[in-house]
Amino acid sequence: MKRAALLAALVLLIAATVAVADPSWVGGTLRYVQQVQGDLTRGLAKAVRAVKDEGSLAASAWLLALSFFYGVVHAAGPGHGKQVIAAYLMGSESAVRRGIALSFLSAAAQGVTAICAVGLLAGVWGLLSKEVADVARTLELASYAMIAGIGLFLIVQTVRSIASGRDVHEHAHHHHDHTHEHEHTHVTPQEASNWAKGAAVVTAIGLRPCMGAILVLLFALAQGVFVFGMLATAAISLGTAITVAVLAVLASSARNAALRLAGTMDGWFLWVYWGLSLAGGLALLLIGVVLFLAPPTPALPGTG
Repeated sequence: MKRAALLAALVLLIAATVAVADPSWVGGTLRYVQQVQGDLTRGLAKAVRAVKDEGSLAASAWLLALSFFYGVVHAAGPGHGKQVIAAYLMGSESAVRRGIALSFLSAAAQGVTAICAVGLLAGVWGLLSKEVADVARTLELASYAMIAGIGLFLIVQTVRSIASGRDVHEHAHHHHDHTHEHEHTHVTPQEASNWAKGAAVVTAIGLRPCMGAILVLLFALAQGVFVFGMLATAAISLGTAITVAVLAVLASSARNAALRLAGTMDGWFLWVYWGLSLAGGLALLLIGVVLFLAPPTPALPGTG
C-alpha cells in the first residue's frame, strides 16, 4: 500500500513539473492567457499615457494595479521562470520558506534586469527599441545556458553520490519537513550549498528580463515618466512572485510528502531522494536546451 502511494505521489509530482515545463497540453487555456496578456499590455500602455496626461493619484494607482495583475497572469502563462523553480524544487530543495524566497528573488531580479536594460540602453545610450530587444535576446540565451548548466551540475552531483554510496539521508532529512525547520546559530555546509545553488537559479532566471516590463518601460521612457515605469515593473514583479511562490509551496510540499513516505519504507528513501534529484536535473537540462534552441521571443505585446 505504501509503495503504491509513493509511486502515485512521484508520478503526480513529475507529471506536474512536466506540465509546467510544457503547457501545450492545455492549449486552449494557454491561448486565452496569451490573449489576456496582450490585452493587459495594451491596457498598460494606455495607463502610462494616462499618468502622463492626467498626473493624478487615481491614474497612478490604476497603472500599479494593472501592472500587478499583469504579473499574476504573466506567471500563469508561458515563461521559463516557473518551470525552472518547479524543476529545481522537485530535484534539489525541500525547504518551503527557501522556495518562496527564491520565487520572490527571481521575480525581483527579472524586474531589475528590465529596468537596467531599458534605463541604460535606451535612456543613457539612446538605443532603439529593436536594439534593446536584441540585447534582451542575448541575455535570454545566457539565461538558458545557465539553466542547462545548473541541471547538468545537479545530475553530475547526484551520479557521484550514487557511485560513492554516500549517505545523504541526514542532509535530506534536515530539509524535507518544513514543519520542523530548526533554528541554527550557524550555517551548515549543506545549507550553504543549497543557498549557493539557489543563488545560481535566481541569477539564471533574473538574466532574462520580462518583455512585458521592457515594453512598459520603453513606453514610459518615451512619455517622460520613466519613474512610473519602474514602479509598474516592481508591481509586475510582485504579481509574478506571488504566483510562482504558490507553485514553489506546492512543489516543495509534494517533495516533502514523497520523501516522508519513502522514509517509512526500508531501503526506499535514498533511491527516491536520488531519483527526484536526477529528475529535477534532467528537467532543468531539457528546459535550458529547448529554450536555447527555440526561436526568439517576439517583441510584441503579450509576450514576456
